[in-house]
Amino acid sequence: MTVELPVEAPFEASSARQQPTLPLSLDDLIKELSEFHQSYYPKVALQQAIDRRDEVTPRLLDGLQQALTLPQKVIDEDGTFLLFSSYLLAQFAEKKAFPLLLQLGHLPLGLAADLLGDIVPDAYPRMLASTYNGDLHLIKQLIEDTEANPYIRACALNSLVTLNYQQQLTADQLKEYLIHLLQGGLEGKKSVVWGELIRCCVLLNMQSQLPDIHNAFEQQLVDEDFYKLDDVEKALQHGAGDHWINPDEQYLINNVFAETESWACFQPEPLKAFANIPGQKDAFKQAFPELGDDFEVMDKLAAAAPEAAWASAPKQVRTEGQKIGRNDACPCGSGKKYKKCCMN
Repeated sequence: MTVELPVEAPFEASSARQQPTLPLSLDDLIKELSEFHQSYYPKVALQQAIDRRDEVTPRLLDGLQQALTLPQKVIDEDGTFLLFSSYLLAQFAEKKAFPLLLQLGHLPLGLAADLLGDIVPDAYPRMLASTYNGDLHLIKQLIEDTEANPYIRACALNSLVTLNYQQQLTADQLKEYLIHLLQGGLEGKKSVVWGELIRCCVLLNMQSQLPDIHNAFEQQLVDEDFYKLDDVEKALQHGAGDHWINPDEQYLINNVFAETESWACFQPEPLKAFANIPGQKDAFKQAFPELGDDFEVMDKLAAAAPEAAWASAPKQVRTEGQKIGRNDACPCGSGKKYKKCCMN
């Protein structure tokens, strides 16, 4: 028995632009990477950029420089050139991009968040590690910049972990710096940077620094919604730092397609993560009881038959005339950005 629920009409598919034909002029290639294409992922342009690396790299670096010089203009344009430039330069291991990416992290809080929101926290640390030019001091400057966005500072600290995995920074070098931060190098103010610092200590099994770690928790510098002292102590006592590893942080960026092609904003169908939207799992279970709790199948069904999916979905409440930016939180309540969730 299917339970009828109030629904809104399915999203209209955007007018389908086609992938450009080959070959692209350099200007057309840059344009393809700059404009947001809701109807397709610019795979042709990205592959050409990779194939024409030497020709394209100066223009990609110009994209980072423009974001530094005219950050608000880049934000207002709401394009994708900074996004793809950052990923491509990381894939190219372009060392000239390293100081530019760090300078973007030093921008005022709101500007930095808007510019780098697509790549923080998942990719930015690995971008820094991928473009690393050997100047560790530049990363340390961002980590210790009290005026910078704390999430970006935490990402800079995380990049040191990736450099360690990549054998570009020894464990002893990293431990020495973490001790410096624990013992006064990091300001005595609660932030996500302290949480990342504690996690790094656990990753490196720094049991000898437990007194400093206790002190950080006693001073309430660590957000215990993320890390609890009991968990930290147990992990250090049992040498269980490996369980605190984010698998991605072990690797550099070497495939822009693997990193970005699956983003919901580049998909032609609106419901790729349908079963993950709060309230819709129950609705789907009522509409398709034969599926049980197989939410993976639900997602596939939603993608293959969006009209059926919407017919079983609870109505999403929106304010008439309300404009949702690509970087805004998705109104479905998933916690993801609109561009990476239900934008289409």
